[in-house]
Amino acid sequence: GRRPNREDFVAVDSFDSHEWSCSFSPAAAGSRPTSDTPLHWACIMRAAKEFNWMARPRVALHGHALAEKDGLEAAERLGLPISNEETLFSTPEDVEALMKLFNDFSYPEHKVFIRRGHGFLILEASVEAAIEELRKLEPHFEQACRISNEPLAKKQKSIQ
Repeated sequence: GRRPNREDFVAVDSFDSHEWSCSFSPAAAGSRPTSDTPLHWACIMRAAKEFNWMARPRVALHGHALAEKDGLEAAERLGLPISNEETLFSTPEDVEALMKLFNDFSYPEHKVFIRRGHGFLILEASVEAAIEELRKLEPHFEQACRISNEPLAKKQKSIQ
């Protein structure tokens, strides 16, 4: 991947769950928030208040891994909280499924959450702590990829 630059950042000032829109301040002209803004808003601003978490996370790191097939099996082996239902990404139903997960597994006792069919969310107090959690997960990304590619590798050997 590439290193993020100024154009990759916006500050979301508020999110309106009725209009499904947000107000934001771009770091650079033309920058726009991610389509996952409703999920990030729920992580950082909504869940702690709604579920009386002992602390509010300051960082939500999101990636699209450990959510399907072998990756999901790896997440299960790690004992990570996983949502029961798969929903269309960044919809009101998706946010509510995430909130159910947060209700059942509170932060800071749990820091990594899996949205079935979507990806992972790491909640932390700092960027450094979130990256540390990500590094713990990385070997499992590779393992899931190796497992997923094994049948393909066997087929390639038999063709040669």
